[in-house]
Amino acid sequence: MNNLASDYKNTFSIIATDSFAWLEQAQCLQIASKPILKCLLEIANESQTIDHVRLKKLSFVSTYMLIMGFAFENLLKAIAVSRRLITLNNSKLKFDSSLPKTKSQHSLSQYCKALKVELTSEETDYLKRIEEYAYWAGRYPLPINSSEYIKCYSENLLSFSTTDTRISDNLFTKLSELLKISE
Repeated sequence: MNNLASDYKNTFSIIATDSFAWLEQAQCLQIASKPILKCLLEIANESQTIDHVRLKKLSFVSTYMLIMGFAFENLLKAIAVSRRLITLNNSKLKFDSSLPKTKSQHSLSQYCKALKVELTSEETDYLKRIEEYAYWAGRYPLPINSSEYIKCYSENLLSFSTTDTRISDNLFTKLSELLKISE
């Protein structure tokens, strides 16, 4: 292995086990979501019958929820790293068996359970909705099977409310503070 590759491998090891690197990625994603949210809120009360408003609303909602799903995923993984539930094994991330593997590790509500994070019903509802966007709804027109599709619509998981921003900001702060406590 040449020196440059060795340096990259060392950097990988440092970042992988640094909860604040994971936190910083979460914060970057949260910041990136703000302009999209602003655009969404500007047209939130416009009729969907106006040209392109429906398409804009759909794209802003799915993109905002996708980015926030990834932001919270990084934040929860930061907590897991700080608690040594995500470690390195032969230059590869190793996830503790207590962490969820459902939804390709995008199951935010299950991560909270595994990390023993107490959530309000409002916070749980929000996480369940953004995890659907991180898992599939922010990227594809439908999930891998019809039963997941039916579940999403029957449980109203593909929805957005203007109160989501308050819930999101408060939960982000709450989880960030948990990270600082566990360091």
